[in-house]
Amino acid sequence: MNEQTGTEPAATSAAIPGTRGGVKRRGLIAGAAALAAAGLAKLAGAGRAEASHDSTTPYTSDNTMHVDVVNTTLQTTTVLSSAAAGRVPALEGTNNNPATSPGGIGGIGVRGLNNSVSATANGIGVLGEVQAPTSVGVQGTNIGSPGIAVQGLNGSGIGPGIGVHGKSGSGTGVKGEATSGFGVVGASTNNIGVLGQAAGGSNASPGVFGSATNGYGVFGFSANSNGIAGQSGTSAAGCVGFAGRPAATASMVGRP
Repeated sequence: MNEQTGTEPAATSAAIPGTRGGVKRRGLIAGAAALAAAGLAKLAGAGRAEASHDSTTPYTSDNTMHVDVVNTTLQTTTVLSSAAAGRVPALEGTNNNPATSPGGIGGIGVRGLNNSVSATANGIGVLGEVQAPTSVGVQGTNIGSPGIAVQGLNGSGIGPGIGVHGKSGSGTGVKGEATSGFGVVGASTNNIGVLGQAAGGSNASPGVFGSATNGYGVFGFSANSNGIAGQSGTSAAGCVGFAGRPAATASMVGRP
């Protein structure tokens, strides 16, 4: 029977076969522990791989996204979400800062830019695409009432240009719907509120067409002048009224 002492068993300090110079088992265990500690320290330190980093972290192939700096990329960055349907976005930007003046601009949640000034740039700041006919490419929601859900500005909003442009091949360029309010409202301080044009040389359709089930198709009112006026550039009458549906406009009735 071997006598127990306070010294380490011989097997613990024996050399491990196949190692150069005879690495002790105690040294191997200590080395493995040090390696594991170094790995944990790296994960917990500034060099860890994250979705984003502060502006002082050096840019590397592992740290590809930083906050508070400009990130450059040669490919498309995609955020793929498996969240349930409903108002759960794959990517959300929030900025709750109010405007500094009544007419100023408050915080911007998401902004898309195309800074090209080329005459053929045809750039798009924000693009929304969907596949299903029941879906909406871009939607704006304003929970406050009354409020503006979608606003289009050209330049600073005071110069020439088009604020909102709707374009369609054979459908409707711009459509307005309302349950009890106005479907479309046009207002101008010093010019025409609503302008309709049928500019084709062989186009016999009217510039503006109004249709109603029981009311007036078109109604004009003026506080100090004529409610409705018509003018013709030829010998034709400036304004004509008739009963029955004209053939030239029959296809427009009920058009969305």
